[in-house]
Amino acid sequence: MNRKKNIAIIGFGKLGSALFYELKSNGYIVNSIIEKNNVIYNKIIKIRGDVEVFKSINSCNLDKCDVLILAVKDSQIEQLVREINEKGVNCKEKIVFHTSGAKSSNILKIKGLLEKNRGSFHPIQTFNALSLINQGLLSGIFIGIEGGKEFIKFAKKLIKSLKSNLILIKAKDKEIYHLASVVSSNLLASYFSILEQISEKAGIPKSKILKVYKPIVYKTIENIFSFGTAKALTGPFERGDTDTVKMHLSKIKKEKVFKDLYLILGKEALDLARYKDSITVKQKKEIERILK
Repeated sequence: MNRKKNIAIIGFGKLGSALFYELKSNGYIVNSIIEKNNVIYNKIIKIRGDVEVFKSINSCNLDKCDVLILAVKDSQIEQLVREINEKGVNCKEKIVFHTSGAKSSNILKIKGLLEKNRGSFHPIQTFNALSLINQGLLSGIFIGIEGGKEFIKFAKKLIKSLKSNLILIKAKDKEIYHLASVVSSNLLASYFSILEQISEKAGIPKSKILKVYKPIVYKTIENIFSFGTAKALTGPFERGDTDTVKMHLSKIKKEKVFKDLYLILGKEALDLARYKDSITVKQKKEIERILK
């Protein structure tokens, strides 16, 4: 029954566009796209077939749609809800959900929308560019969902058709859930930016840095997913190498960002090393004193 529903996607950005092509390739009926951005609108106006592209919800007959997907920025959801309410869209029988990782379905205060039919649908994936073809970005991943029972039923079938996995999130936990997603991707990019800065100080050309460290990074990640974080840990903290830790800190004592990162991650590495039982309690305390 999912595939017989008429779907409207509001917002054709990096996530909305990926979702559109994935849905279409899996037999879903997406008959309406709404995108306000002129640059994006001009790119997708050429989409052919049974899909209509609009610049605003006022020019689109949303009453003919069974499912509304709000794939806009978090900061735009409340305004979009107001616009839907002002237009007087009949949402009594509709499934309505947004794709925000940080916001819960409680933000969808749409007139007539039943609580059981609203939800949030957040792919745990990174989308770094507009999709103009199906790139399979939603296949084989985990998707965090939260909301009413009818939405959950719809979302489970959708996720199964995408050949992906679901994880149920409580509305009260959406913010911390989103923080975990940010740590897994966004801050990881920041981490590598710091790696680049440190490596440049060692005289490695910036154009070669990521290539130089790619093998060790890939192997470490492989070890983490194969054996867990503790068993994947190597290096001075895992060995209880006090002198090396002292040396590192002496090289970055005037570099606040580098030093703060080293202290934070070093303390976590010590906990992992102790959990792994690769260092003694005495060794852990000795390095902890250095990291203060």
